[in-house]
Amino acid sequence: MFKSNLSMLEIGMKKMTPVYKTTDALLSDYNCLPEIEQDRVGKYLKNLVRIHKATASLDFADRQVKRELNKQHIEPYTEAEEIKCSFCGKSSNEVEKMIVASDDICICNECVGLCSEVLQEEMRKK
Repeated sequence: MFKSNLSMLEIGMKKMTPVYKTTDALLSDYNCLPEIEQDRVGKYLKNLVRIHKATASLDFADRQVKRELNKQHIEPYTEAEEIKCSFCGKSSNEVEKMIVASDDICICNECVGLCSEVLQEEMRKK
């Protein structure tokens, strides 16, 4: 049964237009498919629409962020900028990881480790 449905889909796919310029052409080909395949193709199309909407939403958000940055004359962060730990002064190139809390405050993995050791020592004393 599955093979017959697959072969019907393959036949339907050969007849279908490779690129749709109108919704009517897509719906016409969709209506030619067997019912079971219409269900599968329908789910696929719904997912494509969701992906398209999500992508459009992300593009819109990206444009909004860029506009806001331009209004406030803030340059977006780039990897080329040198970041230094607010505690030890080491640059991001000198440590494994840098945690950026804000534009002015950063802490490196080494300082986090040292803080952890100090806290553990304090807990042992209690």
